[in-house]
Amino acid sequence: MSGGEATQATHHRWQPRAVYSIVAGALRVGREEPEEKTMHACRRVTVAAAFGFAALLAGETAGSAAGLDRTLLGAWTASPQDCSKLFARRGGAIVYKQPVDKFAQAAIVESGRIVTPSSVCRVQGAASAKGETKVNADCQDSISFTHATAYIKINPEGQMIYSPTGDPELATTMTRCQL
Repeated sequence: MSGGEATQATHHRWQPRAVYSIVAGALRVGREEPEEKTMHACRRVTVAAAFGFAALLAGETAGSAAGLDRTLLGAWTASPQDCSKLFARRGGAIVYKQPVDKFAQAAIVESGRIVTPSSVCRVQGAASAKGETKVNADCQDSISFTHATAYIKINPEGQMIYSPTGDPELATTMTRCQL
């Protein structure tokens, strides 16, 4: 526009028709789309739902006791003398005695999770090879959430040897508590 020319802009308001559809159990509201585009979107949602369900099933298997060696289940401490100080049985389950010593070297290995005095780790996967189990877990304490990996094996004396890296120099030996 230049020098005093006045133009009147014409605004066209286009309002798409609302389209309601149910995709993967959720109500979707959107604008009307050509049928070809909608079919493509439905195929993508169907494929994504199938992969999500498969991942859920895989995660359920990886986090179950089947992923952990049954010989790992139970209460463990750095020394047998600590067992009666740290653990008790309540309703058939092993629990930490109150007040919990947050700095104790101890663990309760359950089906699908590992409970330490200061955190709870949900096992996401476990794979065994050459007498050693690699455990991947998501751990949570009172202030953080982290992913952890540990390498665990049982020695001939029945002790658990675990390392965050698989390096024997960084390994910690723990004894099973007989409760």
